[in-house]
Amino acid sequence: MASSVTIAGLGLIGGSIGMALRRSEWHVRYVDPYVDAARARSAGAADERVEDAGGELLVIATPVDVATRMKPDAKIITTTCSVMMPFKHYVAGHPFAGSDKSGLENAQADLFAGKPWFVSRDEPAVRAMIETIGARQIVVDPKEHDEAMAFTSHLPQVISTALASLIEQKRIDPMFVGGGIRTL
Repeated sequence: MASSVTIAGLGLIGGSIGMALRRSEWHVRYVDPYVDAARARSAGAADERVEDAGGELLVIATPVDVATRMKPDAKIITTTCSVMMPFKHYVAGHPFAGSDKSGLENAQADLFAGKPWFVSRDEPAVRAMIETIGARQIVVDPKEHDEAMAFTSHLPQVISTALASLIEQKRIDPMFVGGGIRTL
């Protein structure tokens, strides 16, 4: 029996979720002002575009600043942000997968295969979606998650972005730039 989901945000993460679920015959609806229905269907990421972020299960796959401003009307709501604390009233989620590229054009149905997907609590509908995608659900404390991510993911990103900017600003000759720096 197929299930249904609404995805708010059909970029890399939302698009990859949609592709993986559609392969398992889930009905995927989406809300995204930047992706038209023909493009979403052509990419294999969704069946239909809708105007409201509602339904039985809603996955918020937007940047944190957009997600915190949303007022969705869905029975079960989960997120895909790299922080959990702002979403205590939802099943806060963080799929531990991604890419250095963004957008629906870079989405992949197998992006989450075998990857951990952190959630703030066990919710059967969310667990079913995560398992269908091929990820491994791990229930974690939101505060512990956010503190760990601050040191292991967010701080390194800030440092690497600042370093890349400084290298550009100083106009350092590329012949002095090693492989580690080129990946910034």
